[in-house]
Amino acid sequence: MTIWVQRTFAYGSWGSVQDKFEELYLGQGGPANMMLISESAEDRQTEQLFAQLPDPAYANLLAGFEPISDERLPKIASLLVGNQTAFTERFNFPTKSNL
Repeated sequence: MTIWVQRTFAYGSWGSVQDKFEELYLGQGGPANMMLISESAEDRQTEQLFAQLPDPAYANLLAGFEPISDERLPKIASLLVGNQTAFTERFNFPTKSNL
């Protein structure tokens, strides 16, 4: 069962989380239903990270992340780790015209 989890970070302070997620992602063989995305706040002070996980048990490996519903996902995001095709099927990249 795929789930989404979310956590807010100070802008640019999530590098170690990305490293941990990437290690997990690669260890699972790079599944299409697993990705880490970000959405920056308009004031660029904080960023929301959203992780799609193929198994709810993986949420325990991401400290401070909370489960969320699909309805709370952003429409525009940046892919940090994951399958490019799966990302573009669901999200739009930030551009000047959609920010």
